[in-house]
Amino acid sequence: MKIGAGTAPIFSASWCALACWGSPQRSWGGESITEEANEAKGDPENIVNGPANPKVAAEAAMKLIGYFRSSAAFRVRIALNLKGIAVEHASRHLRKGEQAAPDYVALNPQKLVPAMVLDSGDVLTQSLAILEYIEEIHPQPPLLPGDPVDRARIRALALICTADIHPIQNLRVMTYLRDNFGQSEESAFAWSRHWIDTGFEAYEATVAGDRKTGTFSHGDHPTMADLCLIPQVFNAARFKVDMKKYPTIQRIFEASMKLPAFDAAQPSRQPDAEP
Repeated sequence: MKIGAGTAPIFSASWCALACWGSPQRSWGGESITEEANEAKGDPENIVNGPANPKVAAEAAMKLIGYFRSSAAFRVRIALNLKGIAVEHASRHLRKGEQAAPDYVALNPQKLVPAMVLDSGDVLTQSLAILEYIEEIHPQPPLLPGDPVDRARIRALALICTADIHPIQNLRVMTYLRDNFGQSEESAFAWSRHWIDTGFEAYEATVAGDRKTGTFSHGDHPTMADLCLIPQVFNAARFKVDMKKYPTIQRIFEASMKLPAFDAAQPSRQPDAEP
């Protein structure tokens, strides 16, 4: 069953390298920057008119299976946009239980989104694993820049959102609270707000005043930390979290959403979006 198939917006790698990042500093694993990236970066026509890297655009054979409101799928969409990777989009409606359909369970026994089907037929699951894969095959612009200490800081920030907040306040946890413990919708929302606040307090304390924090969570270019933070801020809005308590997070959010790669990835802009 193929649900909600569409085509992802394409952002050129050259456009992102110049407009989103500036000059790339290094690639994944310390490998040198390709000559093609350096040449494409200076072409104003490519920046305006779209993909300048035919290898990236040709990889639309990959399919990302997600759901418009999924924070985990949102993270991957941002990464694909930043790196200019075109994929086919398909959707599984989580509230309707489509992730439990036998054909999808055969792809992802966890019954979660996202899942990425590669042109080889291999299936990748878990958003952070997919982000790491994308970073390895398309190291520019880097999601994990800097030295090992910098990359450890970025991963630690990302894990606040993806390990400490999201797993205990997502749809299946709230459904379990309501169905098995008799919790009202209001009580389930209060549970989610508590864990978002707990995580955001830690995130805010980590980035506020740290010299490594710049326009974004780490430096002046988006990293994997921001790819995980921004979807969680959208989630916080749904649960009516008071973001005035987190001025640094809010500032990073506003800076991120000015970038087309983030804006195009947000839930309301997806083919399967609902009110």
